[in-house]
Amino acid sequence: MLLQRQGYDDTGIKQIAQEAREAQATLGSVYHFFPVGKQELAVAAIHHGDQEFFEMLRAVLGHEEDPARAIAALCRTLTEGLRASDWIDGCPITTTSLGTAGRVPDVQVTAAEAFARWRGLVHDKLRASGIGESDVHDLAHTGDQHD
Repeated sequence: MLLQRQGYDDTGIKQIAQEAREAQATLGSVYHFFPVGKQELAVAAIHHGDQEFFEMLRAVLGHEEDPARAIAALCRTLTEGLRASDWIDGCPITTTSLGTAGRVPDVQVTAAEAFARWRGLVHDKLRASGIGESDVHDLAHTGDQHD
């Protein structure tokens, strides 16, 4: 949660350990499970955020047959989550990965893999609704200049 809210550079291992202490963990146990340190922990946090969002996205897209309605429902769900966090908890991956661009390749690769999984769900939803492949690719990759 700290990485999601503060980003990679503004979150220290000691701060993470402090949060862990509230869950009866110690700084030593943080290093035991993440011996490489913050980079390894950030990768694990991105995997966790990826899985949580993937499951939510799959559920919302699966609930609505029409892709436009599914995207509208997704926006409502995301808005509810943002509102509940007092507008603090955004994307579980972006805040962590933005500050590492060009410096922490493992974090960047893990974030790219997560975004690709999410695009894959959107792609499959659009394709199943009968939209042609070239349009599906463009729609599922909106904003991605690398594909």
